[in-house]
Amino acid sequence: MGLIKTIKESFARARALGMQAKAELEEAARCRAMTRAEMAQVLYNLLVSYPTVSENYFSDVSTGAWYAKAVNTLVYLDVLSGYEDGTYQPNNQVTRAEFVTAVCKCFGLTSGASNSFSDVGSHWA
Repeated sequence: MGLIKTIKESFARARALGMQAKAELEEAARCRAMTRAEMAQVLYNLLVSYPTVSENYFSDVSTGAWYAKAVNTLVYLDVLSGYEDGTYQPNNQVTRAEFVTAVCKCFGLTSGASNSFSDVGSHWA
């Protein structure tokens, strides 16, 4: 009987530790900034329809990249843009201003509100 109880306790402890590890990983993901590639994929997944786009707009977005279709489609739809040097910089962290601008363009939203975010200031977006 002692061995069974020990095994049950071990499984219960392992399960609890696994759940704790999962919670910690989820928390880390929530605390990590989104990349420009991830933003593109999220917005692409929310589109109602997907136009056929065969052009690759950026030198740093390989056609085989997991986010390439999303980036190129959203550029085609005038939702996203790159940098003056012809790059998209998909691994850069997306700023709040870039994200809000992309969401507004993607869904045709406009704002008449003033900027109340201290970290945005006179940002281009």
